[in-house]
Parts: sequence; C-alpha cells; structure tokens
Amino acid sequence: MVENPLRRLFLLVFLTALGAWFIGTQGFRLGLDLQGGTRLVYRVNIQDAKERGLVPKDLDDERIMEETITVVSQRIDPNGIREASITKAGRDRILIELPGMSQEEAEQVENLITDLGRLEMRMVAYDDYPETRFDLPTERKRLDKWLDANKKLIEDDPLAIRRFNLKRGTAEGPKSKWLKWYPMYRELNPEWKPGSSVPKWIWAPHSLAERHFLPINVYKGEPFFTGEDLDAKSIGQTVDPRDNSPAVSYAIVPAKAGIYADWSERNKGKCSAIILNGYVRIAPVFQGRIDGQGQISGGFKVSEVQKLVLTLKTGSLKVLPELQSKASIGATLGDLAIKRGGISIIVSSILVFAFMLIYYRAAGVIAAIGLIINLSLIAGGLSFMRATLTLPGLAGIVLTVGMAVDANILIFERIREELNIGKDLKRSIEAGFEKAMSTILDANITTFLTGMILYNVGIGPIRGFAVTLMLGIVTSVFLAIYGGKLMFHYLLAKKMVSKLTMMKLFTKPDLHLLRFRKFTSVLSIAMVTGMLAVFFATPPKEKFGLDFTGGAAIRVALKNPMSQKEILDLLDKDPKFHKQFPNPQVTTIGDTTKDKKALEFSIKLKLTPEQRRELTKKQDEAAAKGKIFTLPYTEDLRRILGSKLAQDPFSDIKVAENPDGTGTIVEVTLNASQPISKEAVAKALSRYSVNQIVVVDHKTGKVLKEAKEGRSLKLDLDMEAGVSKALIPFRIRDAIKNLTDVQGKPLHLSSPFPEESLIGSRAVGELRDAAIGAILLSLLVIILYIRVRFHEFKYGIAASVALVHDVSITLGVLVLFHSLGLIHAELDLPIIAAFLTIIGYSLNDTIVVFDRIRENLDLKKKLGGKESFVETVDASVDQTLSRTVLTSLTTFIVVACQFIFNYGAGSVLEGFSFAMMIGIIVGTYSSIWVANPIVVWLTKFEKKTHTTKSKEQPSGGQQVTAT
Repeated sequence: MVENPLRRLFLLVFLTALGAWFIGTQGFRLGLDLQGGTRLVYRVNIQDAKERGLVPKDLDDERIMEETITVVSQRIDPNGIREASITKAGRDRILIELPGMSQEEAEQVENLITDLGRLEMRMVAYDDYPETRFDLPTERKRLDKWLDANKKLIEDDPLAIRRFNLKRGTAEGPKSKWLKWYPMYRELNPEWKPGSSVPKWIWAPHSLAERHFLPINVYKGEPFFTGEDLDAKSIGQTVDPRDNSPAVSYAIVPAKAGIYADWSERNKGKCSAIILNGYVRIAPVFQGRIDGQGQISGGFKVSEVQKLVLTLKTGSLKVLPELQSKASIGATLGDLAIKRGGISIIVSSILVFAFMLIYYRAAGVIAAIGLIINLSLIAGGLSFMRATLTLPGLAGIVLTVGMAVDANILIFERIREELNIGKDLKRSIEAGFEKAMSTILDANITTFLTGMILYNVGIGPIRGFAVTLMLGIVTSVFLAIYGGKLMFHYLLAKKMVSKLTMMKLFTKPDLHLLRFRKFTSVLSIAMVTGMLAVFFATPPKEKFGLDFTGGAAIRVALKNPMSQKEILDLLDKDPKFHKQFPNPQVTTIGDTTKDKKALEFSIKLKLTPEQRRELTKKQDEAAAKGKIFTLPYTEDLRRILGSKLAQDPFSDIKVAENPDGTGTIVEVTLNASQPISKEAVAKALSRYSVNQIVVVDHKTGKVLKEAKEGRSLKLDLDMEAGVSKALIPFRIRDAIKNLTDVQGKPLHLSSPFPEESLIGSRAVGELRDAAIGAILLSLLVIILYIRVRFHEFKYGIAASVALVHDVSITLGVLVLFHSLGLIHAELDLPIIAAFLTIIGYSLNDTIVVFDRIRENLDLKKKLGGKESFVETVDASVDQTLSRTVLTSLTTFIVVACQFIFNYGAGSVLEGFSFAMMIGIIVGTYSSIWVANPIVVWLTKFEKKTHTTKSKEQPSGGQQVTAT
C-alpha cells in the first residue's frame, strides 16, 4: 500500500518541523489593520524636474504621477505579500503606509523608492568616430575650465555636470552637440578593489577620465539602449567570472537584440558605457559580436545586486521622489474589532475540528492531524516568504483549512462506498484514495492554474492572494493524499483500527434534483439580472470603499493624548458628519502611551471621484491666486474636536499703530510642536525691533517669567507702519524658517492640521484592469484545461457560466445589504479577495460533480448501460450530494462563525465573511442547478446539430447540393 513508510513518515515530520521552525524563528509581519506600521509621504516635484531639463516639458503631470506610483508599488511589494497601502496624495505627493517592519527593512524600502533605476548603454566618445569627429583634447580643456569654475558645486553633487552638458554647442559647454560628460562611479566608491582579472582600463585613471568624468557619444544616429530595452524576465543575479563578484545578467528584448549584436560588432575594441542613475558604472570593451546578452558588474555587493535586479525589473522613475515626512502609525482596526476577529478565527477552527471528529470518528482524527500539519506548513511558508498577515489574511488561512477538508471528505466518502460494496478495510482505503485522486487533482489543478494567472497577470494584493491560494492548494493536496494515506497505513500496520465507522448524511440519495432544472434556470436568470441591476443602479460612493474611490486624508494634532476610540466616538456623535462619512478610517501617528493614546491621528474620509475632481479644481484656483485652500472637512473636524485640537501656529494676534507714527506694534503668540529658545527666536527676528519675548504655558496661556524655552512664546514686536494683520504670520514664518528646536531638530510650528490632502484610490485603473483581465484569462484557461481532461468544451463552458452566475449574485446581494444598512460591506480589496476565493470554491464543487459524470459515462460504456445522459448526470449529482453538502457545511461553519463574532465591530471581516456565506450558498446551488443543466442543454444541442447534419447527407454519403 505504501512503500518505505518510515522514510515517508520522516519527510512528513521534517516538513512539519520546518514550518514550525520558520514560525518560531522568523515570526510574522502583521498588517496595518492589526499592528500599524510606518507612514511615509513623498513629494514628486515634476515642475522642478521639467525646469531642470530632466523631464520633457510636454509630458502630462498626471501620467508621470500614475507611472511613479505604479513603479513604487511594484518595487515595494513585487509579490503582493507585503500589504502596503500606496496612494496619490494631492497633486504631487505619494502617501505610503507600510506594515510593521524592522528599521533595516524600512531603510531598504526608502532606498528602493529613491532609486531612479535609469539605465543607459552608450558608446564612449572617440576621436575617430566616422559620423562626427570629436576633438577630445579641446573638449577636455573646456571641461577643465568649467570644473575649475564650479569646483564646490561638482564636489557636492557630481551629477551637476548636467549643467555643463545642457550648454552643448555653445562657448560655455561641450564643443560638439553630440557629446556629454558623465561622472565615473568608481571614483566615488573607493572601497571597490577589483581583482587582477578585471581589465585595468576599467578602473585605472587614463587620459579621458583623469578628472573622473567620461565623454559619451550621444550622436543621434548612434544606437543606444535603456532599461526599457531589457527583457524583464531575463534580468537576474549572476557572478562575474573574472573575479566571482556579484553581477546582474540581462538580455535585450528580441525586437532590438539584432541591433545590439550589430552595434557590438561594429565597435569591436572600443568601450561601451553602462550608465546607471547618471553615473558610469562600468565601461567594458567590446571583444566581438554579442548576441543581445550581457552583464552589469563593477564592485557590487550582493544587496546592491538584489536591489538593482528589482529596480530594473520594475522600470525607471522619471522624477526622483523626495521624502517629506516619516512617522509610525497605529492599527487601522480598533481593539474590539481585533479581539472579535481573533476569537472568531479560534472558535471557527475548533468547530471544524469538532465536526470532522464527530462525523468521521477515527478517519476524522486523521483529517484533524492533517489539518494541524497543514496549518503549520501554510503558516511556515508565509513566514518564510515574510508575507504580511492581515485579519482577512488570517481568516483566509482558516478558510483554506475549511476547504482542505474537501479533499478528506472526497476520500472518506469514496472509502465508504467501497466498504458498502463489501470490500475489506485495506482494499477499501486503497480504492478510496485511488478513485478520489483524479477528482482531487482536477478540482485543485484548475484552481491552482487560476492562482498562477492571478499571480502573473495581477498586481499588488491580487498577487498576494494568489500566493496564499497556491500555497494552500499544494499543502492541502499533499497532506490529504500523501499524509492521509501514510497515517491510514500506520494505523492498519499497528492494528490500531480494524473498521471505520462514520455518520451518514444520506443513506442512498435518489432525489433526482435535475427535475427542477427548468424552474431553477428561470430563478437563476432572474437572480443574476436582478442583482446586476442592483449593483449598477447603486451609486459608486455607496458600494465602493476607500480603496476604489479615494478620498481625503487629514492629519490631526491634539493638545492632549486621546485614543482611537475616543476620536471615533466624537465623530460618530456628530449627526451631520456621521451622515456624510459613516465609516471614517482613524489611525494613530507617532508614539503612543501605554493605554494606546496619541497626540496625532490620520483621518481618512471617502469621497467620490467627482468630489475629488471638484476639490482639486478649487485647490488649483486658490494656488493660482496665491491663496491657501483648506478642505471643507477640515472645518468640520475643527468644529467637532474644538478645544482638544493643538493650537494654530500663530494665535492672539493684536495690531496697533505706534503712538509716534513710526510703525506698528504687533503682539502675537508663536506656538511650536517642540520647545524653542527665546534667545534663538529673538535672534531670528532681529530684522524687526523686538520689545519683549516671554514663554507662556501652551495649555493654559499663563506667563512663565523665568522660563528660557517653551512650546509657546508671546512676542511683542515693532513692524513697519501699515502692515496688515493677515501678513504678520507670513513675515514671522519667513524670519524663523531656518530655526531649530532646543534639540537641534528642524523647527515645526504647531498646527491642528499639519497635513491635509486628497488621496487617490489604491485600486488604480491598472490594478482594476489587471484583476479583471486575470479573471477573464482564468476562465479561458479553465475551459481549455477541462477540455483536455474531459475531451469536450461543454464542461468548461458550463463551469465558467456557473462562476459568472455565482459572482454576479453574490456581488448584488452584498451591495443590496450594505445599501440597506444591514451590514458593513463596502467593496474594497479584502472583498475582492473574498470573490476570488468564491471562484475557487465554486469551481471545486463543480469539478467534483463533472468528474463523477465522466466516471459514470465510462462505466456505462463498459457495462453497456441504457441510461440517458440526463439520468447519468442526475445520478452523479445524487452520488456526490453528501460530499457537496458536507464540504459546504464545514466551510460555512467557518465563515458564519466569523460573521457572527464580527457583526457590528467595524471590521473588514464582517463584509468578507458575509460575502463568503452568500458565495458558498450560491456556489453549492450552481454546482447542482446551473453547471449540470448547461451540460445537459449543450449535449442536447450537439445531438440536435448532429442529427440535422445527418439528414442533410444522402445515404450514399454524397453532399446534397442546393438548387
């Protein structure tokens, strides 16, 4: 039955121990919803880049921002398992929220974001270039002259050489308009000590690079290559054979590989420069014709190579993002939601185990052990990949376990059938595993193929879901077939079990469920039509969540620490605000106290795209007039939070004309976020006549006569006559802009709203299109795979129609219940994961029935049965009904438990579990009354078409010619 049981048992124990070891040593990275993380705000200064000639002026700003966000997203989370939130904030900022990670990991992410990734391959300039002869001695003299005049500038930033290059063809720049100078990276990295096998020309000073700059040929007719010309799939880590140092391998895309080969052959014996982010990283000599492949080397560390591979794979940035602010943030979910979510996961797991033990008894023990090992393998795999675990992700793992029961149920029900026909236990177990194998593989391979497509075509969270899905499928199938068989063998060998007793749901079902197919067909059409109508009729703001709509992000500063719940309670108690924003997202920013209170919060409010466009228009109009635009929701928050807010930077402004008419007396209180020195402020304001500066208590306003520093200073100044009250804050802000606080850090003035911006959706157009494209491609692959396995297209078509049916109804029901206020289930990325799970679940159900139909058809062919096709399908549905109901029941137990515990807790699990509940009900229904009737209908259609064609043929087989 099982050969080498000890070796196989050792493998099982080893894999379990390995999973447990990864969990114990590496642990898990918890998501933003459970633990919080790091909040980064970057500015993409497109206008400055255009003015400096780094970006063409005719490029659309919106397009640059979208491309930047896409590249940054792929660099930060290439596999979709980090669960980072990346959105556009305002016109030129990117808001990035990263789940909890170490300081080293955070720095790595920051380095990835600020790496342009701009790669060029160009020829070094030589004086014998046929198209345009370069006068290199003269060019070098011009460079020397400019470098001498700009020594400090070039020492601070070698890339400032671009200012010299911009003057090509003039008396102040390169003589030739086809020549540019680039800094040599090797001169900036003295730690690099190349081995003796590296050609000396590459690293030793020579005539052209004596000033650490290399002349590059940019003649318009000379071929050159960029990072976009590299085949992304070919980019990888390798080793330079000359000195075994880390390097990057690449291949040119097929469309340009021939050009590259001709280019290398034509320039044999000359150097081509590989320019990375404006620096010549290496300039190797062409030894001969190179057929589109090569490597980038030159003193890289392993970590640098890994970073470069990822950067080149994701593409270059047109504008380098600048870090504006960095802070830690708290969990997006409240304590109640996290607590309820955790309880629901534990209780649902216990219920699944209890059900298997009660229903299948001894076999249930084997299933339970397999599920525990399965959990260890899945969790260990996610820990190894450093995947981020969110609350929906944890629920998904438990759901995977619930669905893993499916394979066990298939095997156990097959064993029961074999026992019922009189076979002994050993042969029944062997036959049960053998007959269930095909069904298990077919059901899981189709779902696994879906996961592969989602991973390769999808991006972001879609890829993360695919990783978990594929991992769960592999471990579940492995343990059900390999582990389960091994444990049965062990029990039999040790004579620990002599018979298997199981509970029975149906003694011998003979329900003929397909007799209702006409009624259910009408019901399905009505339900699909109705639910799609509900979905499209519901306004976007009511059905979509922040991930899809975008909104406003407002940073709020307080006088005294408050908790997340206290802020939410204040917002909910305001009828006007609650009606407009029933589900604001509130998270702490910065350090928190032991009771999880903070001085700063981020409040995100959902807006429709139309609202964001209108507010953006008003922002632009205000900027054009030199005014500051404040979001209207900021004033709502000011009204609700009132005295709890931090002070404005300038308060209690009083203006009076000097009695002698020589100027204006100004009294104003300056409020800062950190203590500042009276002496430093007085010095900064020396352009004005400072009469007095005193420290006041920033909470009570009481004067502290002896204090020399504080967060609030009361200023008494003399300014010029006629100065307006509105201008005073701008004058003082300009005077103290370079001040630091008492700890030497840059001064930040107090503000109740330090940041406010309009944020875009996480699910940008590319992500939405990728998700839809992945699902459509999955349906096509399902049809093709089932065509190969079942030798007919009709089964694949029926399965795909059933999937569309399930998703359409679930989507409509979810939107309907949310619109009626019965549940909180906005369509966000976690809900998309639920729909993807429903697709896999429903597909499994359908394939199991199809597999039994195929088996019964083969049996009828062998035994010469006279049953009609409809009767065979009906019998197959009856035979698999126990498995269908039991699998649905165990999975439903999991999601129903999660829904009950999370209802009303404000957790994403409420919507996630409700979607799964509806999906399981509809998926079970469709596997009986949608997929099978379609197969029957298509079979009748085939026969009818075949009969019609036969009638058109005369008895002699000659085609009838129409006359």
